[in-house]
Amino acid sequence: MNTIGVLAQGGSWYLRDLEIASQNKCRIQQIPYPDLEVSLGRFSQELASLPVGDSKAGWDAILVRSMPIGSLEQVVFRMDALRCWENQGVPVFNSSLGLEIAIDKALTLIRFEKAGLPFPPTAVFQKADSALNWFKGCDCPVVVKPVFGGEGRGLILVEDIEMAYRVFKTLEQTRSVIYCQKFLADVIRDIRILLIGSQFYAVRRQNEGSWITNAAQGGTGVPYEPTPNELDLAFRAAKASENEIVGVDLLVTKDGDTHLIEVNAVPGWKMLGQVRDVDIASEILNHLLKKIARG
Repeated sequence: MNTIGVLAQGGSWYLRDLEIASQNKCRIQQIPYPDLEVSLGRFSQELASLPVGDSKAGWDAILVRSMPIGSLEQVVFRMDALRCWENQGVPVFNSSLGLEIAIDKALTLIRFEKAGLPFPPTAVFQKADSALNWFKGCDCPVVVKPVFGGEGRGLILVEDIEMAYRVFKTLEQTRSVIYCQKFLADVIRDIRILLIGSQFYAVRRQNEGSWITNAAQGGTGVPYEPTPNELDLAFRAAKASENEIVGVDLLVTKDGDTHLIEVNAVPGWKMLGQVRDVDIASEILNHLLKKIARG
């Protein structure tokens, strides 16, 4: 029976869901982030990640289910550990490169632009004055986002110059990057499409109390059947970001334009599971086991 290591916080909902789905399929073994270690040089065949009893664990695949907040060094090292597994032939989902692209919103859009994919006007600055000049010329509200972030955390809707000044100056003083994206006020559909290889599941999201529709911020969903164009954009976004298990967020405006917002390489599926009659955890494990069998 195959063993799948899951990088996840202990006691997380997703880890429990995977453990339930794994019965009679495979073994699930949690890998705590603090236990990651790498041995190099003459010990390069050893990756001491999680001791199990007196021996080192061996996995047929690794599933990344969380990327906790940490220092820059910690985050970079976690990517290094994933690359060590990949170098030893252990498949990682998603790959270290895919995670790196998706975690970095600016890099994601660079990939989108190269692939000719549509997204709202966006600009990224290090200096507050440059961001203010851009905001004045934009003549519309903008959403300021952390370049590294998820679940709708840290989003700020900036609607006037006074607020822009305070937000941009604060970010500059804290040595943060100022990521600004045009706010789409005329949205008629907010869509999350979860891709698992060639499979897809979609919900239309909403939040009566906020313009932020993420489940972690109180958003709810209803089942949704994506249009051929929306589905095509989702698969192209996954390809551009080099991910195969991915949540793609799209907004459709009144004029019929569809805008890609971002991709999530560690996508949640609680909302999807609540509104669709499908066991997402089981589908993900089935996908991983097929990939393992193909080698």
